[in-house]
Amino acid sequence: MMTAASRQIRAAGSPVRRFFAWWLGQLRELLPAALRQPDSGPADLLLVLMEDGRLDLRRRLDGRWSELGRLPADADGRAMDLALHGQRSPGQSVLVRLPADAGLQRRLELPLAAEQELQQVLGYQLDSLSPYPAGQVYFAYRVAGRDPGNGKLNVDLFLAPRKHVDQAVKRIEDLGLVPDAVDFRTGDALDAPLMNLLPGATTPGGRAGGSRLSRFNRGLLLLNLVLLVALGATLLWSRAARVERLETQVETARLQADVAVRLRRKVQKLEQEASFLLDRKRGIRPMLTLLDELSRILPDGTWLEEARLAPREIRLYGLSSQATTLISEIENSPLFEQVTFQAPVVQDERSGGERFQISAQITRPGDGGE
Repeated sequence: MMTAASRQIRAAGSPVRRFFAWWLGQLRELLPAALRQPDSGPADLLLVLMEDGRLDLRRRLDGRWSELGRLPADADGRAMDLALHGQRSPGQSVLVRLPADAGLQRRLELPLAAEQELQQVLGYQLDSLSPYPAGQVYFAYRVAGRDPGNGKLNVDLFLAPRKHVDQAVKRIEDLGLVPDAVDFRTGDALDAPLMNLLPGATTPGGRAGGSRLSRFNRGLLLLNLVLLVALGATLLWSRAARVERLETQVETARLQADVAVRLRRKVQKLEQEASFLLDRKRGIRPMLTLLDELSRILPDGTWLEEARLAPREIRLYGLSSQATTLISEIENSPLFEQVTFQAPVVQDERSGGERFQISAQITRPGDGGE
C-alpha cells in the first residue's frame, strides 16, 4: 500500500526534493498522534473578544475554556484587574480578537517556489490584493496546503487596516495588558488563532508560542538540524568532488584539443608545401625538354655553347651561320615566347660565324598549343 510519504516522493521533482519529502513524511509518522494535530496556540491563553466596543474575557488553560467576564466600552484598568483577579500567570499569552468585519481573508494560489520568500512576495503584491493602500494595512498569512505535483501553494492572506489594529492595541494597553497577538474572527469566537497581525509577528501564537516546545520536540528539532547539516555537507562534498572530476576532464580534453590543433596545423603546412612544390614542378618545363626542343628547331650551322635557365626564362649563347633567323625559328616553338636578342650579333673572325645572345620566355605547360 502506498503511504503518504511514498506519494510525496513521486510528486516531488528533483532528487533533493524527493529526499526531503520522504524524510519529513517519515518524521511526521514518528510523532505521537497528539503532536501531529494542528497547533491550537499557547497552553495558557487569555482571549479578549472585542464586539461592539465591549470586551469579552475568556481563558483557555490546558485546552479548557472558562469565561472571566464582560467589560463595557468605558471600562478602566481597575475593572480589568477585578475581572482578571487570580487569572493571570507567568507565560500566559494575550490574544486580542477583533470583529469579523475588521479584516479581510483571501485564499491565494501561488507557485510552490514562492514559499521560500513568501513574506516578500505577498508584500510586493499587496497593492493588487488589498482594497486598502499597502501602507495602511497589517497583513499575515498561513500556508493552507501544498501541491508538489502541480507546483502550487495555497495561502490564506489576512488583512486589517492599521487604524483598527493600533486602536485595539492601545485600548488593551490602557487597561494594563500587553497583547501578544491580534487577529479577527474567521469562524467561531473561540477558534484557534490563524494569524497574528501585530507588526513583526511570525506565528499566531505570539511570543509565548515557543515556550510550548517539549523536551522531545526540542530533541527532534536538534536532530533535524544535525541531519540537515550532515546532508548539506554531503551534498557540498559530492558537488566539490564532481566539480574536481569535471575540471580534470576539461583539462585533459583541452590538452588533447591543443595537440590536435597543432597536428592539424602541421598537416596543413605540409599540404601547402607539397602543393607548392607540385604546382612549381607543374609550372616549370624540364631542362631536357627545352634542350630537346632547341636541338629540333635550331637550324643547321648553329652551335649552342651555353644555356642559362631561370624559372620562366632561358638565355642562349652560341654561334650560328644564320643568327638573324634564330628569333623567328625559336618563336615558332610552342615552348618559347617573347624571344629577343640580349646583345648585338657579332661576327666571329676565327669561325666565320655570328655570335649571338638570345633571351626567351618559357611558356607554362598548357598555355601553348600543345
